[in-house]
Amino acid sequence: MIATYSFPTETKVSLVLEQLTYNTDDKITGNVNEYKRIAWYSVFKQRFGPHQVWASYGVANAGSCTRVGGGPVTTNGLGAAQYSLGYSYSLSAASDIFASYYGTANDRSASYAVFPSPGTVAPGSTTQGIGLGMLFTF
Repeated sequence: MIATYSFPTETKVSLVLEQLTYNTDDKITGNVNEYKRIAWYSVFKQRFGPHQVWASYGVANAGSCTRVGGGPVTTNGLGAAQYSLGYSYSLSAASDIFASYYGTANDRSASYAVFPSPGTVAPGSTTQGIGLGMLFTF
C-alpha cells in the first residue's frame, strides 16, 4: 500500500506499507515452511523554490515463521531500519544537483543493504553512505 499527500505549502508526505509472505512446499519436519514480515517506509519532502530537502525512515520488522510439524522457531534479530537525509537544487526543469546521507542499521541477524548494495552485507552490520550527484530527466 502506498499513500501520498501533498500540502499546499509544497510539503509532500508519503508512506509505503508492505507485508511479505514466503511459503515452501517443504515436507521435512523441522524445516521452515513459512515466513512473514511487515515493513513500512515514510518520506517527508519540502520544496522552497528551486531547493528541496527530504528525510526518510523505514523499518522492516523481524517477522514470524513456522516449521513443518510445528515446534519452536524465532525471528529475533531479523529486523532493520533504513534512513536518509538529503538536499537538491533544480538547475533547470531537466536537471538537479543533490547531496544525500543514507544508511541501513541491521539487527544482529539481518543483512539488509542500501541500494545500490556495496557488496555482501554481514549480518548485524550497519552501512552508511554519502551521495553527491547530478540528475538529468529527459
